[in-house]
Amino acid sequence: MAGSEPNEYASLDEFLQANGAKRKIKRVLIANNGNAAIKFAMSVRQWCLETFNNAHEIELVGLVTPEDENSNAEYISYCDFIERVPGGSNNYNYASIDVIVECANQFHCDAVWPGWGHASENEELPRMLSAESNAIWIGPTSETMVAVGCKIASTIVAQSLDIPVVPWSGSAVKVSCAEDKLAQVTAEHIRRACIRDVEHLYQLIDEDVVTFPFMLKAAAGGGGKGIRIVEDREKAANCYHMVSGEVQGSLIFAMNCVTNCRHLEVQILGDEYGLVVPCGARDCTIQRRHQKIIEEGPPVCADSELIEQLMESAAKLCRAVNYYSAGTVEFLFDIEKHEYYFLEVNARLQVEHVVTELMMDANLPVAQLQIAMGLPLHKIEGVKQYMERRSAKVAAEKHVIASRIVAENSENNFQPTTGAIQELNFGGSSHVWGYFSVTQGGKVHQYCDSQIGHIFAVGKTRTEARKHLLNSLRTLIIRGEIWAGPRQTDRALHVRPRVSGEN
Repeated sequence: MAGSEPNEYASLDEFLQANGAKRKIKRVLIANNGNAAIKFAMSVRQWCLETFNNAHEIELVGLVTPEDENSNAEYISYCDFIERVPGGSNNYNYASIDVIVECANQFHCDAVWPGWGHASENEELPRMLSAESNAIWIGPTSETMVAVGCKIASTIVAQSLDIPVVPWSGSAVKVSCAEDKLAQVTAEHIRRACIRDVEHLYQLIDEDVVTFPFMLKAAAGGGGKGIRIVEDREKAANCYHMVSGEVQGSLIFAMNCVTNCRHLEVQILGDEYGLVVPCGARDCTIQRRHQKIIEEGPPVCADSELIEQLMESAAKLCRAVNYYSAGTVEFLFDIEKHEYYFLEVNARLQVEHVVTELMMDANLPVAQLQIAMGLPLHKIEGVKQYMERRSAKVAAEKHVIASRIVAENSENNFQPTTGAIQELNFGGSSHVWGYFSVTQGGKVHQYCDSQIGHIFAVGKTRTEARKHLLNSLRTLIIRGEIWAGPRQTDRALHVRPRVSGEN
């Protein structure tokens, strides 16, 4: 996405010298595919063209499976070099630490960009790069990833900083959060926050530490396994045994359920000099099967004062764990009580980051790249101007709404679909921008993400942005063996805003 008007430089070396960069990153390995890979490549190419008048001033190396190559994946054409890697599920390719490190070394890459999904939140990857490669990791440190990657640990840090959290089994556990020192959550802290056995669970219920309905969750669970909602005392023991049986050996914690809430999140940028900046908030409440489908910003469900508190809480948490690069702090917002609660931290760039890019007029993948080069935030175009506006309390007079385009069949319980794309016709405008991981003549294969595109609309108001997005979706043509009809999005976007007076 376009940022502020950049200066032009004759070369990357000149840019680095002029901005006091510590490290030169000339060649980047994109350790991803699909939407993540194409978005990073487009962002870097645009910045290079604007800054150096040479779209290839930064060289891009791509990993390519046989399935992606045969599917005509869009990102491949943006790469200067490609490395063919084994096909099949991602543990053989994009999520394989060994494959990524080997490729980084083979192509003498200066850095690795992880994107989202696959290996992006595996703290072992930056550790191995540090130990076995000269390539640096474009993302937070492995120590920070450990501190926030575990929901139990990150919740302990949040409540230790007096950030509101939902009542849970570990509500009494706190750690020291001294300034300029990484908050340390030990295995003992985590053990104390979890449930020892059924008797301990009943004790928590009797002492009103958790109240019905509450969630029992296995810390090592995922994909719908190891999670149960406990609605009354009679079901507590059975739910505990089901959770412990599904994810054997895992720690289990309990947390109150919050109903009638919105899912809000704050975009964070941090540099290596200790500065952490909250870059606005997004509302990602509209989801299907716990997957976001519509995102927008700024949120209209809460007033600006609460959103500011939300952003400051996110920045406070990230400072406590020495957060570096881009990340997202997620919250639940209880509409009736007008209160927010910490949910989790995603130690990576998120799919919906473009919502924030359009609100703040910046290029976030390139901001990640420049942070990794050692630039402070106030030297990064787009981010610098945003910080100046934020300091002056100048609000952005715009609203952004996004819709994910997914290859799922709405008439068959939204099951993922695969197959060839014979026609894909998307018409952008001054109000609408979008990108696709596959286009006309391409194919959606069985191992790729069902999301094949993302469309973003901007307006002066929410109503205007919604109108632009709906018009774009109605004219979007996708014809072929897949099913990606946007009719459900059209219906969801007619949800009324929750703040009176919003136009």
